[in-house]
Amino acid sequence: MTEDTMTHIDIRISSLKGVPSALLAQLDDLFDREFGKEPTVYSDSDWFVMGFVERRLVSRVGILKRVVSVGDDVVVVGGISGVTTLAGYRKHGYGTALMRSAQQFLKDELPASFGLLICNARVKQFYERLGWREVAGPTTYAQPRGSETCKGLTMVLECGREWPAGPIDLCGYPW
Repeated sequence: MTEDTMTHIDIRISSLKGVPSALLAQLDDLFDREFGKEPTVYSDSDWFVMGFVERRLVSRVGILKRVVSVGDDVVVVGGISGVTTLAGYRKHGYGTALMRSAQQFLKDELPASFGLLICNARVKQFYERLGWREVAGPTTYAQPRGSETCKGLTMVLECGREWPAGPIDLCGYPW
């Protein structure tokens, strides 16, 4: 099934405060299924882009707004986190549809100068097809035990500005 012929997905964007607790538990479960329970402490998302097929939550994207440092610059980013789709619903264009909605939200609603996400190499091409590009780091973030260096790829979506050069500090927990 291609994106053009996918079953209709109902896409909703909600602030964290607007998500009922039962739905928040489903969002957390979807995250845990994909990423497992890690010892890393993550920042909470401020918003969620949620995809429903026949009223079932099948896909999610988390968004947060953060000021980060890049070299000598300080920039506002829309952080993208926890992008996942239930295994039985993959390869139907749902993740792409949610990411396009998330990217529009970054540009129109936040607004942010950049989108920023951390991913592993196996999904790099997915994000590149949506206009994201890998940037050099290193990327560091806070943890209760001190600062750590990111092991994944750092990717940005430029929303009207060119990404500055230099080391990246997420100025808090990762997302």
